[in-house]
Amino acid sequence: MFARLSFQAVAAGAVIACAHTRVKTPTVPGAASVSLISEPECYRLSYGDSSATASARLFPTWIEIFPGRESGAVAGRHHAAISEADWNALLKYSGWNKIAGDSLEIMFHGTAEGIRIHAARLNNSLSGRVTWLTDLMGFATPSLELVGTRESCP
Repeated sequence: MFARLSFQAVAAGAVIACAHTRVKTPTVPGAASVSLISEPECYRLSYGDSSATASARLFPTWIEIFPGRESGAVAGRHHAAISEADWNALLKYSGWNKIAGDSLEIMFHGTAEGIRIHAARLNNSLSGRVTWLTDLMGFATPSLELVGTRESCP
């Protein structure tokens, strides 16, 4: 009985001691709040790495990323070759999320099709990849390299 109480006293003491110990969490230099968006950010988008299965006309020409810490709203302008109705269908679900350090995932989604942008946000620019998504089976997944140049928001 005494041994059991002694063990419980030692265990309780250890818990109390640990509760008052501060552990310094290591951080990645420069990653503390790099994805925090405190004011709207606008980018003119251009694409490269074109292939037979990808066309820049599928993707936005400009985006505006609205404020948020881990996620937020996003707006975009479509390529002239895409109709207003088709573009509006992709705006049903849109937004951005922090995915790691300085990187964002920006989505424009409708019911069966969408656009996903994975981009690093550095030095007033975006750099990454944009992909066309579809629920249809047997279709290629068009994807292009993306560069976004920051500009003043309207």
